Amino acid sequence: MPIKDWAGEPLVIFDDEKYFFDEDSLRDYLIDSDIDLADQKLCICEPNMPRELDPSDIFVDDLPEDGEIRDQQLVAAFELLNEMIRQSEPLSWSEGKFAARLPQSLIDEVTAARSAP
Repeated sequence: MPIKDWAGEPLVIFDDEKYFFDEDSLRDYLIDSDIDLADQKLCICEPNMPRELDPSDIFVDDLPEDGEIRDQQLVAAFELLNEMIRQSEPLSWSEGKFAARLPQSLIDEVTAARSAP
């Protein structure tokens, strides 16, 4: 898996369902974990965004032969809804295609916390 510098995106443990949405929860996990920092398998997550809606697809079984929606208010409503969908935050996050390279400062902080009494 290609490696990418972590820039604060949500992370997930490879092939697991343990997600980290902020640096504090990641730091706490790493400090409490017995796994060597070099062996951590953290992946940068990719967002799952809502998909825009095409009224012709939704009403395909109800439309006339030409497949055209004639009600312009309905078309405008879908356009407004799709604009809101484009501006939406992610619905969820999934494991991406990059392994995360953690900042050295975080690694040093975790290492120091692990060795403290």
